[in-house]
Amino acid sequence: MTRDRNTEDALVKRPAVELLGELGWETVDAYGEFGRPGADGRSALGRETEAEVVLTSRLRPALFHLNPEASEEAVDAAVAELVRDRSAMSPAAANREVYRVLKDGVRVAVPAADDGSEEVERIRVIDWNEPANKELDGQICRQFASSGVVRKKEAQAANSRELRRLPREDHRYVFTLIHKFRTDAPGEAHPVLSERDDIVVITDEAHRSQYAALALNMRQALPNAAFLAFTGTPLIQGEEERTRDVFGDYVSVYDFRQSVEDRATVPLFYENRVPELQLSNRDLNEDMERLLEESALDEAQEEKLDREFAREYHLITREDRLDAVAGDLVRHFSERGFRGKGMVISIDKATAVRMYDQVGACWKRRIEELRAERSAVSGEDSEAVAEIEDRIAWMEETDMAVVVSPAQNEIADMKAKGLDFRRHRRRMVEEDLETKFKDADDPFRLVFVCHVDDRL
Repeated sequence: MTRDRNTEDALVKRPAVELLGELGWETVDAYGEFGRPGADGRSALGRETEAEVVLTSRLRPALFHLNPEASEEAVDAAVAELVRDRSAMSPAAANREVYRVLKDGVRVAVPAADDGSEEVERIRVIDWNEPANKELDGQICRQFASSGVVRKKEAQAANSRELRRLPREDHRYVFTLIHKFRTDAPGEAHPVLSERDDIVVITDEAHRSQYAALALNMRQALPNAAFLAFTGTPLIQGEEERTRDVFGDYVSVYDFRQSVEDRATVPLFYENRVPELQLSNRDLNEDMERLLEESALDEAQEEKLDREFAREYHLITREDRLDAVAGDLVRHFSERGFRGKGMVISIDKATAVRMYDQVGACWKRRIEELRAERSAVSGEDSEAVAEIEDRIAWMEETDMAVVVSPAQNEIADMKAKGLDFRRHRRRMVEEDLETKFKDADDPFRLVFVCHVDDRL
């Protein structure tokens, strides 16, 4: 094909590609895709043959990014479902099916354990809840452009190719997502883009991808740059040290108290409730030291044992304690003046499921107590009767659910702990629990999560 002014390439294709680039899409010139000089017949798009219409080399990493706890088997099954041949279906039926999996995700069945059982996972294909994940650099760039600091077209890297060009030019600001620091082949070294020592890289969300290969590529591209990071996400144990190793110590901290004082955040009220944990052995530390000396543990084993005791896991999750917490929760939640919604946060997923069972049992007992109170009230006291009946009706319609992220072998693992988890995972897959919980009029009022996995 000759590229003169009156060809389809010049009149249609290239203008369309340029327009998509201006809108923030990454574009690739795939003209002569399999015949590029020096490419040994390899596709510029990573395709094996021209018959492939889905770029699976990009789809798989994207699915892992959207579903970080999904197993490889689940992602492989999702990819297979997305690229499945639908030529035998009518065009309308094929479109409906693809629309459904794009909108709701791909439901896949994966092995749960050696006993042959299966569990159902839903693999998200598009992040509908966080549009910023698709064009965060564009959003930040528009904020700068609206204040007159930059001109959008010359400041935002539309793709990896532009990112390699912009630092070599005279731009005060450049905006990009970290994935644009990728290379053409895995393990390939990223080229140096600038050796200047007056470049400052400002990073949003200073964890997760900031520890991985793309972050290393960024540092190879800008070897003498200074790095400044922000995060509004509380860092879990272990992450804080990694963030400090990568970015250094804190320069400034804007904590929750300051945020409340500035009216940027609504206040959080804490009420200490029963049952309290009390240490009855005042010589526990000395006893622990003696036990460690007698056991002849190495330093790593001692540290592990210390961490396990520090968590006080077995004390926190004792059956009688959970039952006491559940009873107090039911009475407090059902009798407080404000009838809103609540989140029960447990130490881990197994305890979240156990708390769901305990609260459910206490909830039923409380309804029976209210019915007994209703029977004991004089029929002449119509106001008291109406109040009790209203509370019973509210409690009977209240829905509860467990919402936690998926994990490999979770059905079998929970079964080994005496817990039926299959029904909970089925609800998480089949229902839009997040929308229900955020709907003030929906009777889904209590959600059970664990402290590192509060997904709502």
